[in-house]
Amino acid sequence: MHDSRRFATLLRDIQEHAGLSQESIGNLAGANRSTVNRWMRGKQQPQYLHVSRLTGRLRREHPELGDLPGDLLAAAGYGAPGPDDESRFPGLPPDLSREERQIVLAYIEVRRAAERRGA
Repeated sequence: MHDSRRFATLLRDIQEHAGLSQESIGNLAGANRSTVNRWMRGKQQPQYLHVSRLTGRLRREHPELGDLPGDLLAAAGYGAPGPDDESRFPGLPPDLSREERQIVLAYIEVRRAAERRGA
């Protein structure tokens, strides 16, 4: 489940520890600065693809952050993609590349969110 307060707190911690601007965070996530601002104010839930991209790049470019990127992914309401994908998403083809897997998982998460909203 998405915890907007925890997500915003973690994102601010990451911003401070890594010395990043909202624009820099947006560039890492593939989002714009105003979207990052809405995340930081708890006004918008980040999409899986943005958070996944952000956490992956933070892990590579800012290893000093330790577990914060993984915590951010969890606070956004998404588990880290990995070996448990098959239990969370039965029938996921095992021969997908990492990028294809992330796209499929993002689609599944969006569809589940739409179903919860009744769309």
